[in-house]
Amino acid sequence: ISEFGVGCCPHGTLRGWIAVPIHDREGKLIAYAGRYPGTPPDGLPKYRLPRGFRKSLELFNQHRAMGQSASEVLVVVEGFFGAMHVWQAGHRRVLSLMGSMLSRAQEDRIVELAGDTGHVLLLFDEDEAGWKGRAEARERLSRRVSVSVARLEEGQQPDSLAADALLSLIAQHAGEEVAA
Repeated sequence: ISEFGVGCCPHGTLRGWIAVPIHDREGKLIAYAGRYPGTPPDGLPKYRLPRGFRKSLELFNQHRAMGQSASEVLVVVEGFFGAMHVWQAGHRRVLSLMGSMLSRAQEDRIVELAGDTGHVLLLFDEDEAGWKGRAEARERLSRRVSVSVARLEEGQQPDSLAADALLSLIAQHAGEEVAA
C-alpha cells in the first residue's frame, strides 16, 4: 500500500473508493483509478477511471519495472492488484495492462521494455476474459519477443496465490518460450 500510494479516497468523485495512482513511464502521476471496496451496488462499476484517460496508452507500474534488471523476466498481468501482489512477493519486474486486452501501444511498450534478449511471462486471470486476452497477447507478442504463459487453476488470479507459489510459478516459466 505504501509503495504504490494506494488508499481510501476521502473526497471528490472517488470518495469512499480505493484510489490507485497511475504513473507514466517517467514516473509522473497521470491519473487515479478507483476500485469500489467490495462488491459494488447495482449500477456502479467495480473500477472507475477519469474521463479522458486512455488506459490503452499506458501500463500500470511501468516506471518501476523499467528500473529492474532487463535479465529478469517481465511479468504481465491484467490488474492493479495482481501487479502489486507480484511486486510484494518479491518479483519487481511486473506491469499491468489495466484490463485483459493488449493494445498496440501497450504491445510496443512491452517489446521495448523486454528488450532484444528479454523474456515476457503472461500471467492473466483464469476466466473467459483472461483466456481471450492471453491468447491474443501471446500471439502478437511472440512474433516480436520471447514469451511464455503461466496458467493458474480456473477462476484464480495472480493475487490469489501465496507469495512462494507465485515466485515458484514465475521461476518455472522464466525461460520457457512458446511459439505463436
